[in-house]
Amino acid sequence: MVLLAFVYSCKKDEETENPATENVPLIATRAITYPGSSNVDSTYYVYDSQGRYAGYYDNHKQRVDITYSGSNVIYKAYDDNTLKYTDTYTLNAQGMATQLVRTGAVSGTEKYIYNNANQLTHSVSMFYGSHDTTFYSYEGDNFTQSITRYEENSVVTRDTIRFEYYTDKVSTVNPANYGATFMGPSSKNLIRKKTMRQIIRDYTYEFDSQNRVIKETSANGDNVVNTVHYTYKD
Repeated sequence: MVLLAFVYSCKKDEETENPATENVPLIATRAITYPGSSNVDSTYYVYDSQGRYAGYYDNHKQRVDITYSGSNVIYKAYDDNTLKYTDTYTLNAQGMATQLVRTGAVSGTEKYIYNNANQLTHSVSMFYGSHDTTFYSYEGDNFTQSITRYEENSVVTRDTIRFEYYTDKVSTVNPANYGATFMGPSSKNLIRKKTMRQIIRDYTYEFDSQNRVIKETSANGDNVVNTVHYTYKD
């Protein structure tokens, strides 16, 4: 999926309240460290007066500005102040994104289909000459699997990603915690295990006094550890 991390509920116009973000802790910063490196990838998130996701900037001179116009959500992505591409999401009457159109240095489209619970069931993408279809599965309130079929130059490949969750830990690092859920509801619980291409990553967390995630650690069988630190908007 093209959607920015995490990207990710907005309503149809700026005069409508955004109850999806009420009482939801909003992430202010996200800092990632990698094994064997002293570099830190830091991202700083920006919100509008309604608590909606308004963009981000990072310590590598990359930036995204987000605006809301009628039934559209518009992302403009910059690299060192040079506009690279524009993503325009079209929302339906329920405030869910049904289509993405990207223009700029890279162009393409993506369409989204939902079930009656507004959970994303599949998406169809056309980027870089590839025609990709992804199907999403759920168990209760959690997203548990995606299966993607890639087709490029008549060659078809597939990828499956599976997720397992802690049943006693509620997530505060979902798209809703970035002020946007227009791709449907986020998973309720925190990821415990992710499996992709026979690589398993196990996740552990640390919390603040309000039970918000402030540190996420993931490791695979080769002990390759990534660490993510979070702070929240007051």
